[in-house]
Formats: sequence, structure tokens, C-alpha cells
Amino acid sequence: MQRHSGRSSTCSAVSARAKKIEKLLAERFRAHWKAVETDLGNGVDVAKQRAWFFLASDSRTSQRMARRYYTPARATKFANSSIEEVGTLCWAWFIPFQMYAHRSGSSLRELGDQLGQLVAAEYVAMTWGLFDALPEYDWDPSSPEFIEASSYYDCPDLYDLHPEGDVYESIVMQESGHYLRICKSVAEPFLKAERDLAMAEIEFQFFANAEGEGDDPRSWRVDFRYPEHSRALIEADIVPGAGSSHQKDTHRLLAAQLKANGTGYVKRPRPRFSGWD
Repeated sequence: MQRHSGRSSTCSAVSARAKKIEKLLAERFRAHWKAVETDLGNGVDVAKQRAWFFLASDSRTSQRMARRYYTPARATKFANSSIEEVGTLCWAWFIPFQMYAHRSGSSLRELGDQLGQLVAAEYVAMTWGLFDALPEYDWDPSSPEFIEASSYYDCPDLYDLHPEGDVYESIVMQESGHYLRICKSVAEPFLKAERDLAMAEIEFQFFANAEGEGDDPRSWRVDFRYPEHSRALIEADIVPGAGSSHQKDTHRLLAAQLKANGTGYVKRPRPRFSGWD
């Protein structure tokens, strides 16, 4: 009986904290888009200022994407969204963030600062180990079942992603492989052209950063997955040690796992650099 009481108390505390974090998200999200709404109303060309953050290979395309993203109507709508609406708009990265918040033990102030960075970004990146257990998208972090889920699923690292973002360096500097998931901060589906451009830029920047760190880009694989959950996600397996027996075994296991899920890898040409043979 005491164990049951203690469990109920723990569940209640986790649920209450998750609700506070959900409220923090809504506050930071509305504040960001209220600032965007104000800037647009004052004649600031927000799209021009933020265009370079979009994943595109040329400035004309990134400007076009930015102007679709930053419109007065969208800014006003987002600035006045309810807590539930904000949770829906940010679902693709906020559920993993709740897992991170629960497992990291960070203070609400620290989490609020992180949320402020993520809602102000154009893209959010999440990384796990290649064979980590990933959270599902059909459970509520404020529900009692979250306790059971939190003991099973692995905690991601989350980043605000931009062309010179730490996500590339963070992965390049580690010797183990990673599973990468990227979504828009406002988690709407990628258009096909957007997805193609984003994958090309992610891959190119990854290899460019590897080269910049003195690492041979040919020693890495970036294999994009067909999205299992939603068109709002870009997913990839990043495997070190190209050509090694370990990488071949790792890649074979990953491919078998994807095949069992009914998905696979996107076939793409590998980017080339001037220093490559």
C-alpha cells in the first residue's frame, strides 16, 4: 500500500512538472511570435533578416521560404495560440523535449531558456544513439503512464539548428554513430522540394564541418530515412568509419530494422568536395 502511495505521489509530481513545462512552452512561443508580429507591424523585414537560417542551397530560395514562414497572419495567429494549440504546433520536438526535461533534472528556469531558443529557431534538431529507444508520439507526458515510458525511452539532445549550428560539430566530434531527427520549430510538413533542399544542405554542411575539423568526410555515412511518423520529420542515420567491418555490420543491422518497419533509406548522390579524390 505504501509503495502504491509513493508511486501515485511520484506520478503526480511528474505530471505537475510536465504541465508547468507545457505552460512554459506556450509562454515562450507566444512571446516570440508576438515580437515577430510587432516587428512586422513596424516595417521590419523579418524574412530578409532570417532567410539565411533556412535550409536551402541559394539565397533566392531561402528568401522565398522565409517569406512564406514569416507573414503577419501567421505571426498574429501564433502569438494568440492557446496552450493546447502550441503543444500541437510544436509536437514533433516537444514530446522528446519533455523526455529530456524529465531525465536531465534541469530547473524550470533553465528549461524556459532552452524553450525560448527552440521556439525562435526555424528548425529543431534532435539526436539519439543509433540504437536508442525513441519516444512514441501517442502518449501524454503529463499522464501517469509517462513514468513507465520514461524508464524505457532514451533521452535526446536537442538543438536549435542553423547552417553553422552546433549539431554538426557535436556529431562530428564524437566517434559513435547517431540517429538525427529534424523538424521545423512550428512542426508543419515539409513540401517535397523543401525536404530535398533540406536534406542536401544538412548532408553538405555535415561533411563540410567534418572536413573543417580535419576529419576525412569519406569516413562518415549520412543515410536519410523515409519518415516513419510524419512528413514533418527529416530523419537520418549518421555512421562513422566508412568501409570498416564495424560500420558495415552497423549499417546492415539498421537496414534490417528499417525493413522490418516497412521503410528504408532514401537513395541520394553523395556530396563532393574539392579535396576529395
